[in-house]
Amino acid sequence: MRSMREVGAEGEAAFQARAIREGLKVCRSFQEGLDYDFIVDNGPRCWKVQVKATETLVGKTSYHVASGYGKRRRKAYSAEQLDFLIVYVIPEDTWFIVPIEVIAGRLTMAVPSKYRENLGPMGQWLGRWDLLLYGKWRERPSGKPTKGDLSLARWGRGKTGRLKYGSRK
Repeated sequence: MRSMREVGAEGEAAFQARAIREGLKVCRSFQEGLDYDFIVDNGPRCWKVQVKATETLVGKTSYHVASGYGKRRRKAYSAEQLDFLIVYVIPEDTWFIVPIEVIAGRLTMAVPSKYRENLGPMGQWLGRWDLLLYGKWRERPSGKPTKGDLSLARWGRGKTGRLKYGSRK
């Protein structure tokens, strides 16, 4: 079993490569103790993001993620510290792009396996690179989410229940 540091390093390296492929500019700080891992620039806006990677399967259908920070006393992230929490599920090579407002105040969370029949509430954030590219709904003039922000429109399901669009595998 690998250490958390090794898993985290793999997740951060994978994030940099994927974000660049998606057309984003990525800046990594070498200063220790910051609340975020990267600044992501999409042109008109910069986002503070924290990357969490996991290999820890809980049961058969979900992965465990420590969504807080700190070693001895864990603390939850707030909207003042971050814009997005990025979760990378290493065994499945899947990404969850989660606005911090969704998980602010939580120390742990579970993200579904992409093969799970019902992706649950976290499933709507699966593969949502468009949020980093085009912005959160709160940044839009209307201030309201669009249908694409709240649904699995990009990740429709076929009769088998498997992902039929946007899946990397």
